[in-house]
Amino acid sequence: MADWIVLMPLLVAMVLVAVLPGYFWIRSSIRSSVVAVAFAPALTFTLITVVSEVYHRAGVFFSAASVLPVLGVSALVGLAVFLLRRRGHPAVGVVLGDDLTARPPLAGDSPSSHAYRILPRHTRTLMWGMVALGWVVAALPLLISADPADPVQQWDSTFHMSGVWNILRTGQAQPDGGLAPLYDGRSVTYPIAWHAFTSLFSSPTTVVQASNVTNLLIMGIWVAGGAAFTAVVSTSRTAVVAAPVIAGCLLNMPADALTMYSQWPNALGVSLLPGLASVAVVLGRRIERATEVGLSGVVPHLPLAVLFALGAVGAVAAHPSSAFSLLAILFAPLLVSLWRLVRRSAWVGDWASAAVFAATAVAAIWAPLVILSSDKVRDMGDYPRHGISWLEAFSHFLTPYPPFSSSVGMGMTIAVTAVLVLLGVVATVSAARAWNRLALRAYPDLRRPFTYARPLEDGPRETVSPSLSGADGSGIEEDGPAGGAGSGEGILRAGEPEGVSRRELTRAWVERRIAIRGAFGPRPLLWPIASYLVMAGLTFLAYAPDSALRTFLTAPWYLDPRRIMEAQDLTLIPLAALGFEHAVNWLRSHRVRRADEHRSYSSGLTRIGALLGAWLLAMTLVGALDARIWAVGYVYDADHLGKPGMATTAELEMIRRMPQTLPEDALVLGDPIAGAAYTEVLGQRLAVFPQLYHTLSDAFDEAIIVNHFNEIHTNPEVCEVVLRRGITHYYQDADGYYYQSKRSDRAPGLYGVDTSTGFELVDQGGTAKLYRITACGE
Repeated sequence: MADWIVLMPLLVAMVLVAVLPGYFWIRSSIRSSVVAVAFAPALTFTLITVVSEVYHRAGVFFSAASVLPVLGVSALVGLAVFLLRRRGHPAVGVVLGDDLTARPPLAGDSPSSHAYRILPRHTRTLMWGMVALGWVVAALPLLISADPADPVQQWDSTFHMSGVWNILRTGQAQPDGGLAPLYDGRSVTYPIAWHAFTSLFSSPTTVVQASNVTNLLIMGIWVAGGAAFTAVVSTSRTAVVAAPVIAGCLLNMPADALTMYSQWPNALGVSLLPGLASVAVVLGRRIERATEVGLSGVVPHLPLAVLFALGAVGAVAAHPSSAFSLLAILFAPLLVSLWRLVRRSAWVGDWASAAVFAATAVAAIWAPLVILSSDKVRDMGDYPRHGISWLEAFSHFLTPYPPFSSSVGMGMTIAVTAVLVLLGVVATVSAARAWNRLALRAYPDLRRPFTYARPLEDGPRETVSPSLSGADGSGIEEDGPAGGAGSGEGILRAGEPEGVSRRELTRAWVERRIAIRGAFGPRPLLWPIASYLVMAGLTFLAYAPDSALRTFLTAPWYLDPRRIMEAQDLTLIPLAALGFEHAVNWLRSHRVRRADEHRSYSSGLTRIGALLGAWLLAMTLVGALDARIWAVGYVYDADHLGKPGMATTAELEMIRRMPQTLPEDALVLGDPIAGAAYTEVLGQRLAVFPQLYHTLSDAFDEAIIVNHFNEIHTNPEVCEVVLRRGITHYYQDADGYYYQSKRSDRAPGLYGVDTSTGFELVDQGGTAKLYRITACGE
């Protein structure tokens, strides 16, 4: 752990650079600091991607010296915009939960359009403490069992580290062609945001350390995002406080994504999802409320819409599958919201708005189908990854978990997560049914949405119990004056319109909404359950046997259930957090001593929540710490590696000695799967194959090297390629297995080479040896 402590300043620098360039921009439209922190990195990655493309076209070398000043200017300008807007709207926002801070600075962000609960100051402090705890829980296996100087020995991570190293060497970080050196100079489009960001904190000799530290950064973004997403879909303080710890304990994201699977760009894209989803929900609620006066009501919210669009670009720059994950998660609430908008517009006679919203709903269904049918996505569906079985599909889709080693902690973590999610679903459905029952009793015309409702006489009112408003999952503060319909004003009954203007109909609609919310609180949300089921269905298909439907719907994730389960974990967080809140409330009402009932509600709730949370953490062995440590060792422990292992500690040390044993112009040939792929990031010397694919631009050269290099003494074409390519050294290792395949089956020419003549031994480590090639002449 001492080696990680030395790198903590680097982590702090990464956090500042990831958050600050976009933080104040989003805070200019949103009050919640946790939502801003979760969303801001997406804006930063958008800016980095734009800068990389501009620098490429302008011929500017992409580096920390040329990029960090641009990010700094973005942070300063964002701060200035935030302060100016705040000064322009100095009204104190008591109704938003904080009488010391100005309300949201944009004119459109009035209390009536506020879309999440502002927590009290002490709850916000506790929440950030839980974010820190959730990050520690997520990072603990890495901190205690991995050496940050060792590379992650996995297919994708080897490629990504080589990509960062080559950005440092070439100064090219644009998505189209920035990773050309990994393809022997061919221009390939690739999501390069993670590589570009990591290169800002790396030198050629510290790429491995910087890459490993990004694990900790991504974990932090994910944990904060879990709190942010729960905060916008729940009014429960307990749920918001519990969410970051739950996020840190999940097994797919971040545990599998950042250890055993080690796909940094994909993991980064998943970590940005909570912030994007949170802002999308806030924006959707504000637009839904603002369009009560017509489509012109959208105008004040255009700045937030633009920021959301820019954030979506950053997520796509991290990994395109994040866009499909976001759509899958928000598909249900999007359609429900559009239906409500169509219904409301028709009710007030605003047929133009109704047509726009109906067309948007049709597009929301039609556009994804068109994209899924595109050639690009169809190519992704051609990836050779087959389904497994119905048994695997049924065992994973509701309780997703990665292929970690079976352990007590893993079993308990899966069981506890499943119970909490079930409790969250039950609590949410129960609250929704109770809300509907009470609201319909007071307002029977709610069943007939297209009738006209006008205020008539006073009448009795019932209110929703505090437990319902605490677990409703809506995340919206009560709007309008205190008491609302509960004060006996604005009571609505169904009637027939007679010469009523659109303005009067709209006012009646708004008054009824305010009255209902004032009496019963916001309606509990059911769409988080629908989002969870949508992602569960995709996981089910990915594990199920091959079918046309499986290929069509899971193609954006390369038919990979592990990638889908990472995004599915986001839908688990608020449900599990609400389930935890339900359990805390049940314990408080059934198990607290009578003496405790005389203390304040919040104090007892906090105490019981802390005790229950500590007990669950202990029972699950801190979120399956045993299985997660095993997963870290699977790819980090060079002497006890899993199936993707490539190089032992002795072999890695030999590669690290290359700056002393090889000349600067050396070009090393070897099987990348045998460890030669680390020649660049560890040995600081160029490799013929810097990634695990054999990717030479000349197919003839590639075929000769891969299949016939062991004929160097008898086949003159081998030396022709060696001399033409400038290959100077040969990295030899014993044959072995990578997953289920022998290395020599994939590159037969790189094994069985006679090195007794024509080769000069330079260094060796373990079973690996490094030779200077003399067989083709000096």
